[in-house]
Amino acid sequence: MQDRLFLPLDGQYAQYLRDESRTTGTAETISFPRTEQQVRRVLLGTQGPVTVQGARTGLAAAAVPQGGHILNLSQMDRVTALREENGRFFVTVQPGVVLMRLRRMLHTREFDTRGWDERSLAALRLLKAADEQFFPTDPTETTATLGGMAACNASGARSFRYGAMRRHVTALRAVLPDGRVLSLRRGQCMAQGLSLRLVCEDGSKVCVSLPDYRMPRAKNASGYFIAPDMDALDLLIGSDGTLAVITELTLALLPQPPVLWGALLFVPDEHSAVRLSESIRREVSCTAALEYFDRGALRILSRSRAQGGVFAGLPDPQALGSTAVYAELHCCTATEAQAALLRLGE
Repeated sequence: MQDRLFLPLDGQYAQYLRDESRTTGTAETISFPRTEQQVRRVLLGTQGPVTVQGARTGLAAAAVPQGGHILNLSQMDRVTALREENGRFFVTVQPGVVLMRLRRMLHTREFDTRGWDERSLAALRLLKAADEQFFPTDPTETTATLGGMAACNASGARSFRYGAMRRHVTALRAVLPDGRVLSLRRGQCMAQGLSLRLVCEDGSKVCVSLPDYRMPRAKNASGYFIAPDMDALDLLIGSDGTLAVITELTLALLPQPPVLWGALLFVPDEHSAVRLSESIRREVSCTAALEYFDRGALRILSRSRAQGGVFAGLPDPQALGSTAVYAELHCCTATEAQAALLRLGE
């Protein structure tokens, strides 16, 4: 009897053959698991290639299948636990939870608590009494899933202050291609030099010889993250589903900054923008994001303004300068933000 978890890829699922890269692929079957056990069934029951998908918001065609089976995790969309430790909060989510939805839940402090244990319910009571919390990773698209963000080590503008996704993942569960399950917690499974020994939940072991290339110090998303004596967790984050399928994530939250201001600073040319950015990095400590707008970007913004909509009320950016730097300020008080804004003007 055919496993009903495996659906034929017919016309009703054609949208899953492409992502935001506008590239279109091919596949024979697709599945929408809701549990880790179903993910294991898919991997154990598939002979050919498997493409793991979340919300398909990426621009690099990572979610576009090249034959075989599509494993779409969008139905694994529950927040399963909440934890408080020494005033810090940690949320455990399935990979299909959308960033925008997590933000809304944290803002309203309303969660679907079905299946939560007493520890999570107690943590929720503490969360409702605490300062508002937020998850700092801020990719370009807020409809991205948290599993996809971990798979590609998403970063975005606020990585200037908070770093990329990897920094905020404290634990995860993942299924290997052969169906074995890994449960990793930060700091508990470390490499010895460039040798990594993983213990699966069934007691079996996986020994990994890590490559010896040196990671660049600049923001980088190419290749597997590698470092001597590294945490095993960091190898899976950013591996784009090529090593294992993430089925659960525990994320560290931070207190929401009380004051968030943004400033778009216009300058004559690229050289001035570089000098301005260097000065901001040195002198404005509450900066959370720095983004560069070149002449082409301002031209697009000017055209959008002329077409009306949300940009209609802006002054014409092309009349203010040929390039610009956007700075986002995360401050404790309006007085601090005003001082930072004056410094940016100087």
